[in-house]
Amino acid sequence: MVKTALLAWVAIAYVGGVWQLWVGTALFVVPAICENSLLNLPRWLPQKLIKVVIMLVVAKLAAAVLLHSEGDPAGMISDELVDLAIPGVILSVLANFGREGEPWRLTWTWRILGAALIAVGIMIVLGVIAIA
Repeated sequence: MVKTALLAWVAIAYVGGVWQLWVGTALFVVPAICENSLLNLPRWLPQKLIKVVIMLVVAKLAAAVLLHSEGDPAGMISDELVDLAIPGVILSVLANFGREGEPWRLTWTWRILGAALIAVGIMIVLGVIAIA
């Protein structure tokens, strides 16, 4: 709750007290509320690295949409606050389904694949790999 309140406090300076801020803030609370109330299945979704790269790709797509649109910039920023919260909420809720079982073993194969995944994410953000 403290992180969500801090997000709202900082974001209000950028987007104002619009409805998108409050919907986006509520979306950030959903995974915390659902954390222990969802069905607990064996782990099947990688937790942190995949989520970071997916969010990088989503943010890059959102930035491309903002750059190529011709509307009110303040309104678009407010809308993107909600749009960018949705994938994070979905990934967090999905991760809450797989809470039991052994954590994934960290082998050299996984380390190399993780480094490659981070490199691809960085190249997407820098525009070396074009997705939009």
